[in-house]
Amino acid sequence: MAYFDHSVRAPLASKGSFFANAFAAVQRYRLMRRTYNELSALSNRELDDLGLGRGDLMDVARKSAGYDV
Repeated sequence: MAYFDHSVRAPLASKGSFFANAFAAVQRYRLMRRTYNELSALSNRELDDLGLGRGDLMDVARKSAGYDV
């Protein structure tokens, strides 16, 4: 009976996934920061019109980027 160990190939196969995941994480972080910065630029009156307070901005930015809050 032949036996083949797949553990040698597994790290090589997952290398592309690692870079894809890292790139996606950087994109998600950039979206979160951009959203936060744009919301931070609004006045308190504009935030109130949206139903937001200054303390809510990071949560809204994280949700917009797909992070679980």
